Amino acid sequence: MISAPPSLTAKVDAYFTGRTWLLPKLLKWWDESDERIFLLKGEPGTGKSMILTWLAGAGPLPLDSVSREQLVDLRAAVRATHFCQAATGSNAPEAFAENIARQLSGSVPGFADAISAVLSDRIHIVGTAEAGTAASGSTVAGVAIGQINLLMASDELSFDRKLISPLKKLYESGFAGPLLILIDALDEALTYSGVTIVDLISRLKDLPSPIRILATTRKEPRVLKYFQNGETFDLVCDAPHEANDVRDYASQRLKILNSVGDDKRSEFASRLANHAKGIFLYASMVLDELLQISPSHFPELDTYPLPEGLSGIYIDFLNRELSRNEIQWFGVYEPLLGLIAVARGEGLTARQLSNIAGTDVRAALRNVKQYLRGELPNGPFRTFHESFTDFLLDERRNLHFHIDAERWNRKIVDYYCETCGGEWKRGDIYGESHLLRHAIFGNAIDRLDELLTNVDFIVSAEPNSVVEALPYAKCDKARDMAWIYGHNVHLFRDSSRGERLSYFELSASQNRLPNLLWPIPDRVQTKHWSTAWTDCKPAPRYFALQGHHADITSTASGTQNGRLCLASGDSCGEVKIWDLQSGHFLRSLPDRRPFRINVLKW
Repeated sequence: MISAPPSLTAKVDAYFTGRTWLLPKLLKWWDESDERIFLLKGEPGTGKSMILTWLAGAGPLPLDSVSREQLVDLRAAVRATHFCQAATGSNAPEAFAENIARQLSGSVPGFADAISAVLSDRIHIVGTAEAGTAASGSTVAGVAIGQINLLMASDELSFDRKLISPLKKLYESGFAGPLLILIDALDEALTYSGVTIVDLISRLKDLPSPIRILATTRKEPRVLKYFQNGETFDLVCDAPHEANDVRDYASQRLKILNSVGDDKRSEFASRLANHAKGIFLYASMVLDELLQISPSHFPELDTYPLPEGLSGIYIDFLNRELSRNEIQWFGVYEPLLGLIAVARGEGLTARQLSNIAGTDVRAALRNVKQYLRGELPNGPFRTFHESFTDFLLDERRNLHFHIDAERWNRKIVDYYCETCGGEWKRGDIYGESHLLRHAIFGNAIDRLDELLTNVDFIVSAEPNSVVEALPYAKCDKARDMAWIYGHNVHLFRDSSRGERLSYFELSASQNRLPNLLWPIPDRVQTKHWSTAWTDCKPAPRYFALQGHHADITSTASGTQNGRLCLASGDSCGEVKIWDLQSGHFLRSLPDRRPFRINVLKW
């Protein structure tokens, strides 16, 4: 079985029901269609992740022989899976490529050799500079540093080098077998700030035909626009009329109620399925609560109240468990759920939550645990499902318990900045990975300047988050730091903290900003090398725009939608559009479509 998140595997093993009607549709696409990508779409809770986990190898085989054979055939073709999760590193194209490549190396004979062959000639000298002292292994000439780095590239180029080129090499070397890659939650990948996984896989036109992708997504227009002509299937709207998987699922779980007659169980399962409207998560949550009731107090199933959709379940829970005492709601539970709702990555620990909220949240965590992902007592914690996060942040559906995302993002930033007091506590992985994005989403522009001018912080922070924050720099020093960072970011992505400090010092000296990093007496020893002197013309302000796979043959600059943009074309006919204010890649025009850009008058 291809790897999947353990929480999903456990649920599929225990409760997965039905969906055998989907297998013929998938096999028809697999056997007969020329479309490379098949997209399963559905609202939150319709079981998209469960289906992909089932296809990857978890859960029971169907009872009927035909469906069993169909599932076995599909599972045999699956060679790798990737599960996107919002606000985590899994959404970066480079992380996706690394994860898929690692799995293919173990599941596809010859792929490991193909990736080695592709990368063997990708070692580049990425920079030389003169310096008075140098670390072991550096090249010294007067003052000189040379660094050799493998794959020092943008996400897009890394995606190509780590995955796409090795796949092509694999088939060029004689491999001819089918290869199916499963990708869950493409909509979650949109949270990534640069070029996204969605954009990249939508452009895979030239891969060998045996390579196919089966992906899931919410009905998110920003995803669906890329696949308008491809194979898509809605798990609720396109399901056969006779299929009633939610009812079958409920019937299976209700079998443990030996004291309740078959007719009553069957009637309740049908009523529950009608309320669920294809949302397995709704049925699961209702049954979880119902089946916890002790036999002595068990209700009559024919009069058991059913809430209106997932929002109804969440409102009932909040009313029943958390908001009876409004002082406790505003003093404990709103801060706790507010911080967890905006948390990124793996989430915040119990200690972090208590420190930021300014109150002990350990007891509150126990009371809301059923709606959280993470292990008591320490965590880290995130909401158990994105639908709960969506509900908490949606003022229209959640008038009385609405969470103000901007407020709680700002709260996290204020806590870190006030606690650090200008001296960044190294090794705080959460802060280094996510603090700048909290500042952006918390509209904490003043704090962004404070962070961008803290050398200790920005040489420790995750480079992509820094690049995303650079356009927000306001004060002169923050703008200068942003300039130096943008100048060196292509070096920083694969450099240690000490190397970044050294590059910073060199660039600041070259650009007549020698005091930019001072005072740094406690940090000098962490640098890998120091600049004794420099004498050169200041470098122009620029970003290193990386991503073309062939020689660049033409460029044009201008404005589009009021922003300064650059269009660059290469010898293979691919045109890329860049935002010159931030250095961000915007999109590609691989099919040589005409692109209109308003020419600037200089």
